[in-house]
Amino acid sequence: MTAVGTGFYQWIGLDGALHTGTHWDDLPQRMRDLVAFVPDYPAGPHTQAEHDAMGTFNDRLQEAMTRCQP
Repeated sequence: MTAVGTGFYQWIGLDGALHTGTHWDDLPQRMRDLVAFVPDYPAGPHTQAEHDAMGTFNDRLQEAMTRCQP
């Protein structure tokens, strides 16, 4: 199974620079903008545990977007 949270993530920091991470835990608590939120999906067929993990992706995205500061 792919580790939950791995993927491709980009954001613009409060410093105005573009940053890239490989796990959603890399996202800072405050950022200017979320540019990319692309978690890795495990190859199918999926187990119930994998379906449950994938079911959290949208919640993680919504939470990450709350960290964006104008």
